[in-house]
Amino acid sequence: MAENLRSTLLQVNWRKSSRSWDTANCVEVLVAKAGVSIRDSKSTESGMLEFDADVYREFIHAVRTGRFDITAQVR
Repeated sequence: MAENLRSTLLQVNWRKSSRSWDTANCVEVLVAKAGVSIRDSKSTESGMLEFDADVYREFIHAVRTGRFDITAQVR
């Protein structure tokens, strides 16, 4: 059953940034009710990271507020 789910996830509509043009130098994101999956666009069959919706929402908030900015960490 897990293999069927994996092959289904590989065929669904993954999204990547419009700023990446046609290159494969970015990550792709799949949003579902249960959460979010992220994979490398250069190697789409090598696996994915999966996050539940709340964890991903917290991560996006941290990115938007500059929590991971290098300049914010340097003192």
